[in-house]
Amino acid sequence: MSGDPGQCWSTATAATTIRVGRFGKAEFLKKLKVLIGVGALAAAGLAVTPVLGANAAYSDCASNRVCAWQNNHHSGDYLGSRAAGLGIANIQDASNDRTSSWANRTLTNARWFQLANGGGFCITMTNTSSNPDLADSQNDKLTSWATNRGC
Repeated sequence: MSGDPGQCWSTATAATTIRVGRFGKAEFLKKLKVLIGVGALAAAGLAVTPVLGANAAYSDCASNRVCAWQNNHHSGDYLGSRAAGLGIANIQDASNDRTSSWANRTLTNARWFQLANGGGFCITMTNTSSNPDLADSQNDKLTSWATNRGC
């Protein structure tokens, strides 16, 4: 293989052969590094980003998580989830004051708060339970939550 831009060459990985066409080797490797970096960033984003979409459902909440949804009956945007045993954290900005239903699929009570950093009123999310239709006084109020005990 040569770095000659007029020559075709390919590279093989464990599972794939990539035909690169008429690129110089240095140019191809530069583009490959950019693609790998973009892929890594995308994978990292998927690991922490809630599943947003009109088709969210109770089944989106894993059996060991506490989860929140935008609409009643565990529908609308899936706003996020947390494992049991975690202290107070603010919900993501995009999910703030949007919760209309929740589920606690853990064996530990959890709680949510009206204001940031555990401020305002507190609501217990009893273990292995859910609330598919928050009362008007609680609807769209979740700003912070903890999964290590109830209120």
